Amino acid sequence: MNSNQFLNAIEDSFIYSATNIYKFDLIRVKKNFIKFNEKLEEYALGGGKHSSRFNEIKREIANYLCKKIELGNIIRSREYIRPLFSLYSDPIFFAKYRLNMRVLSAVDGMLRGNPLTTIGLRGLCNVYFMNYENFRELSEPFTLLIKNQLLQYKSHRKLFGLTKFRAEADNIFSISGPEWFAKEALKKQCSITELLDSYTIPQGSSYYSSASYHFIFEQLRKLKANENSQILDRVTDKKLYDTIKDNNGRLLGHDIIETLIKKLHEAHVVPSERWKNTILAIAGDPRVSESSPRYRKWWAIVKKEYLVLMRSWLSKFDMELFLNIIEQFCEHDPKKERMFKERKKFLSHIFEKNDVLISWLFIGLRAEELLRRTLKKEEIPNFTKLKGGGDVVFYYQVGNAHVIEGAHSFTMKILDNIPNNSPILRFESEIHIGELRTKLAERYAQQFKNTNDGYHEIVHSVNWKIRAISILKRYGVSIDITKICTEDEYIQYYRGS
Repeated sequence: MNSNQFLNAIEDSFIYSATNIYKFDLIRVKKNFIKFNEKLEEYALGGGKHSSRFNEIKREIANYLCKKIELGNIIRSREYIRPLFSLYSDPIFFAKYRLNMRVLSAVDGMLRGNPLTTIGLRGLCNVYFMNYENFRELSEPFTLLIKNQLLQYKSHRKLFGLTKFRAEADNIFSISGPEWFAKEALKKQCSITELLDSYTIPQGSSYYSSASYHFIFEQLRKLKANENSQILDRVTDKKLYDTIKDNNGRLLGHDIIETLIKKLHEAHVVPSERWKNTILAIAGDPRVSESSPRYRKWWAIVKKEYLVLMRSWLSKFDMELFLNIIEQFCEHDPKKERMFKERKKFLSHIFEKNDVLISWLFIGLRAEELLRRTLKKEEIPNFTKLKGGGDVVFYYQVGNAHVIEGAHSFTMKILDNIPNNSPILRFESEIHIGELRTKLAERYAQQFKNTNDGYHEIVHSVNWKIRAISILKRYGVSIDITKICTEDEYIQYYRGS
């Protein structure tokens, strides 16, 4: 009995048995059949692979290729075909020793009038699935070879998924095959893994990965900006976003980030808490050192415009959090509450009228305790801890100005540059409050010598807004004075200008 007769006998036996156990649950029967089919396929595909002749031919082919002998000259008979498929099912081998038209023509010639066995045909299909993204110009002739062999396949056999392959050959064996699977899964309202597994597409193959990629993006494309969807939970699975690649070799996470940010930008909205947390779960905070491994992996590859947008949005969240902390700490103090309203109006206007390039929060112990009490863990942004006192300090860059603001007793600082030896832009885990209160001026003077033109400190007292507006406008910051100044302040500003 040859291998095909053996397979047919086992298959017929199982089908006969299945028809005589109608009293059992049909779903359980189906599951048992799938498991049986998988085991049998694993056994059958290994048939002959451990024979000395099979492995001898594999070694012969590999040795010839190492010597750079043309592969078309190596394939001398049909017995070389399955060992050839076995070697080329390994993507590393496939990438190192490229197939060419001469090889395909040699294989095709040997199969005319005498098609592949069931096992050989499945092996041919697996070469395509495993190396889908690397076929390039050979994709069309290779899939044509598969389709021609499938046409000669005896479709009453149910093993190896070949009956399904034959029925949908034009859809499956094409450059858009993975997209077809993605759309079918959505149409059938099933998971992409369930559909691919039902067709016995090899898990771990580049075809499987590409179909999963398209399945995710078919759903992402349909989302509206800030729409709540279960797909947002799925895309934060590390196994998904960190391993699957598109045809250009980028991780799926890169395209997820860009797709979400693009939708938000086109809708002219800032990300909701859920969308923001989805992006951060994949790539982390982009306002960290550019030498950070996570930054280099994600944000260094994402389009620059999307990086800038995300930093700007996060800065707005930081600004609102900064104001919220100050507001909490000035309750029941009329003078502080009055000053807070003016500062909130001023800061909110700056962020509304300008694209803030980057920001960072420095949080003291009392403010940190407040955040932990009032926010969920995932809602708390990255920040630097403040030692030596101080509640909260907020740094942001707008226009050509670097601005540092703090709680009520903290002097507002506006600089044209941050000194190289200042820890402000190093995003360290903790710094001493003295670095922001006094040492900043010292470090600036050391590097830039003259502090008169580029370093400014403003106490929040009478006319603080007028002085701050004058300096910020000099650094290219857009401000509508009528929106944040009283009539008297407006007159005083223009008298002094």
